[in-house]
Amino acid sequence: MGFKKNKIYLMRKNMDIKETIKNKINVLEKEKQELAESDIWIEQALKLALAIEIKIDILKELLEEIEEDNR
Repeated sequence: MGFKKNKIYLMRKNMDIKETIKNKINVLEKEKQELAESDIWIEQALKLALAIEIKIDILKELLEEIEEDNR
């Protein structure tokens, strides 16, 4: 019985983590869009956009790993 409770707890925790990651991805994508519409220098904007894109990719990979672990 304890194993089932632990598994349910971990699944719920993973769901919370997945939701947090999805929210962060949405925030980063919004930042990227706002950056594209801003008036800052192109070079600086490109560096920031690349940094945001890297963060999004990392979070998406983490999300995929969590989903695979749940299977």
